[in-house]
Parts: sequence; structure tokens; C-alpha cells
Amino acid sequence: MLSAAWGPRDWGLDGLHLTGAFGGRVPFNRNKESTSFMSYLQLDYVMHKYFVPMISLNGMHWTDSGDGTFKVHGTRLSPKPTLSQAQAALGTGSFEGVDVVNLGSRGVAGNDLVTMAFGARIPVTDHVSLGAIYELPVTHGEDLINQRVSMSVLLEY
Repeated sequence: MLSAAWGPRDWGLDGLHLTGAFGGRVPFNRNKESTSFMSYLQLDYVMHKYFVPMISLNGMHWTDSGDGTFKVHGTRLSPKPTLSQAQAALGTGSFEGVDVVNLGSRGVAGNDLVTMAFGARIPVTDHVSLGAIYELPVTHGEDLINQRVSMSVLLEY
């Protein structure tokens, strides 16, 4: 992953920060797992020393599908069904685990997911911040994310 940050101090906007990143997930076994690239662009602004709101645009693009042979555990079925068999039986179609897990689903090559996130970070001390974001997709498609809330604790030294 490659990331960069910029703060336009020369413009008198000391509290404004623009960060971005681009990276990929290339598995060792490209038959079993999917290959994807991700990017994000985030804007935050220090409104108060204890309140930093942010907005971000996040994207994922799958360039190659897995073979769907991941075994689904936690079922009482024997033999254990593959991911492709379970997705077909449930009628969900192929979908991937976004940024949580690489499922290796069939038929995801060429799929795109773009999300927007809104949130804030609250610096508690000089070295600890608490954060929360609400994220929702802006593209339509078969994927794992509908909406989510994420919480974080950031330790900086």
C-alpha cells in the first residue's frame, strides 16, 4: 500500500488534512482467493482540539476471482459445502468479503465497490484518540457491505 498526506499550512488552514492511499491484495494462491485493489481519500479538519470531523471516499476493485472452493464451516452438512455451493443454495450470488476477509468467490472479477464514510475523532490525550465512522455504499451491487459503524482507538507515539 502506498499512502500520502497533505496539510495546506501555507494557505492558513493548519487544521485541514488530506490523506489518501492506494494498495492491493494479491494472494499467494490466486486460484483460491480473489485479487483486489483498494483506494481511499480522506479529508479531516481540526475544528477544536477535542473534535476532528472527517469524510472519506473509499473504493475497491476486484481484478481476479477465486475458484469458490473455500469450505463453509459451522454447518451440520457433511461433506462441508464450498462457498460457491453455499452462495448458490442461498441465492445470494457471488460476493466478496470486502476489507474484512478474502473469500475467494467466483465471478467477482470486474466488480467495484465505492463507499462514503462520515465520522469524527476525539483526541483524549496527546497520544490517544477515540473515533467513530458511519459508512455506506454509493455503488449498487452484490457485496457484503450495506452499511456499517466502525469504532477505533488510536495510540500515537
